[in-house]
Amino acid sequence: TSGDATIRARFALKTYSLSVLSDGNGSVTPAAMQTVNHNAQTTIAATPNTGYGFHRWRVVSGTASITDTTTASTTARLTAGDASVRAIFIQNTYTLTVPAGVNGTIVLNPNKTTFTHGDTVNLKARPATGYYFGGWGGDTSGTDTSITVTMTRNRSISATFTRIGSLTLTITASGGTVTKNPDSASYSYGDQVTLTATPNTGYNFVNWTGGATGTTNPVTVTMDGSKAVTANFSIKQ
Repeated sequence: TSGDATIRARFALKTYSLSVLSDGNGSVTPAAMQTVNHNAQTTIAATPNTGYGFHRWRVVSGTASITDTTTASTTARLTAGDASVRAIFIQNTYTLTVPAGVNGTIVLNPNKTTFTHGDTVNLKARPATGYYFGGWGGDTSGTDTSITVTMTRNRSISATFTRIGSLTLTITASGGTVTKNPDSASYSYGDQVTLTATPNTGYNFVNWTGGATGTTNPVTVTMDGSKAVTANFSIKQ
């Protein structure tokens, strides 16, 4: 009131609090509440736990603009006050593929085509009449007719079934001969065959290798699959 004067107005950029939350099936960054400037971009990221995948971001309180709600690492803006966002994760699912029954079937328990991470599945091999179960193939192995697998990825499992009476026993001998009892072109699963090695003149029998091992002569072979047996002889010194 006693002369000229200058008045200056001071302004401050608004700041807000941003909370980044998880649904419990993964971790998020930033993990602590952040103070962010009005309309500034803030990076938020989500990392799923084992067996889970990222699904989407969800605004749970306040107003937040998220650049891409379906991307695990994205940006958020606050323009109207404090806000909270949450990362949503979903459990991974996998497929178990088994071939259509050929000479036998594979029975699943539970009988589904899609499983969640960590599910256990029992598989039983059931050979058709006239066949026997030979073993598992694909993503597992073994000869037990019943197995259990844990679903941690997509799996493809097959089973081998062999016609009963179609097993072959191949004999190799140099320096002697081998007789089979019974002597047959093919055998059934579980048949027992006695092999007797007879050295030629001037040779000694050494051992069996391949589908039979050791030095026992004669030796008995159980036909649980096609086999190749070698009789080894050495020349006398």
